[in-house]
Amino acid sequence: MNKYNKHKFRKAMYLPLLLILTSVFLLLSLIAIDLAVMQRKESLSNANKISALGVAEAGVNYYLWHLAHNDTDYTDGQPVPTTPPPYGPYTHQYYDANGNLIGNYSLLITPPPSGSTVTTIESTGTINTTHQTRTVKAVLGIPSFSQYAVVTGSEVWFGSNETTNGPVHSNIGIHFDGTNNGPVTSSSATYTPSYEFGGDGQVHNGVWGNGGPQSSWLFPVPTVNFQNITANLQQLETEAQSNGMYLPKSSQLGYYIQFQSDGTYKLATVTSYSMSTFKTTSLVSEPAPANGIIYASDNVFVSGTVHGRYTVVAATLPSSPNTYRDITAIDNLTYTAKDGTDVLGLVAQKDFLVGPLSPLNMEIDAAILAQNGRAYRPYCWNDSCGPMYNIRDNITIYGSVGSLSYWNWTWVNQYNQVISGYQTTNQSYDQHLQFAPPPSFPTTGEYSLLSWREVTSP
Repeated sequence: MNKYNKHKFRKAMYLPLLLILTSVFLLLSLIAIDLAVMQRKESLSNANKISALGVAEAGVNYYLWHLAHNDTDYTDGQPVPTTPPPYGPYTHQYYDANGNLIGNYSLLITPPPSGSTVTTIESTGTINTTHQTRTVKAVLGIPSFSQYAVVTGSEVWFGSNETTNGPVHSNIGIHFDGTNNGPVTSSSATYTPSYEFGGDGQVHNGVWGNGGPQSSWLFPVPTVNFQNITANLQQLETEAQSNGMYLPKSSQLGYYIQFQSDGTYKLATVTSYSMSTFKTTSLVSEPAPANGIIYASDNVFVSGTVHGRYTVVAATLPSSPNTYRDITAIDNLTYTAKDGTDVLGLVAQKDFLVGPLSPLNMEIDAAILAQNGRAYRPYCWNDSCGPMYNIRDNITIYGSVGSLSYWNWTWVNQYNQVISGYQTTNQSYDQHLQFAPPPSFPTTGEYSLLSWREVTSP
């Protein structure tokens, strides 16, 4: 008879269990190793993606530098192709800080349209070892004065009932008690506000007050130089003489330009202008200038409906305070559409004025710039232009305002009562002006990065 060996039986039972546990352990180990390998691959892939993006951005920075040294070269120093833009590709090798070749960036360049400085750069960065690529599209441009909703060379005070839309800048300082929907900047770290601008005799920050959001207030920032506009005026005069409309000094009080909704304008000379009269010669129809620039070496009066892209200049060169020229809006000045297709720049060597005979409710659609003066409606007392033209109801500005000195459409007394001008002001920034300013509109400095985004594959 066989005897039962319980120890031998137990060993036989443990063997399969041990094999199963060992297999599970090996499987888990393999899974862990596989995950580690995958994570490393993913980490290396992410690192390569980041590196490729950095190389692509280096391409944008390179061309920003290139334009700073040659602001009209859109072909990377090569001959201009006969094919339409974008031009390129132009490829450059990229080295790291230690001199190691990392990869290359390839550039496609779209030059600015006529009268603009906005250049588009598409830069593709490639890593040599993995051929990983990423592409960014950047918009470069020399910021124009129209990039600001309001820019002034004087101090300014926004009251508690005022709202600004778009960038606001002062070279001196801003007392801000209203609501800002956009950055508010000053070139001064601190200043002592004048009493007429709400000052209390104390030193305040470059931007101060009870308004906000204050997270968008920034000071000090570089000064906006209004005197640089003189060089832009010389360029505008040349462009008007070559491919636009150039108007020499008239034998009268200046020129009247009445814009038409069909894209043309009517032109006359002004024979009489005062607080109560405005008379001209017969209006003559004119086609839109090829480059959109109308330059008058005299005062200019404007009104009408704008269809197309125009810049109107009133200036006499060489620049002298004795011959500074003004632009006056005598009636409504509106766009046929506010979608960026219509744009008007009004560049006055001295003042931009709203005429005393302006309508009860007035609208001005334009980028306004008063280089050596200010933008305002002159004080109109009852015995000068009659009580019916003294106090107006509402003025709407759609576009931007640049004024060396302070601007105002309203006059008030010591009791804050309106005694002349418009009782209500509505000012809205035309967002299209940031990337599509009026033709050859004066600029504020050098090329800078206006925007960028990554271009993803479909």
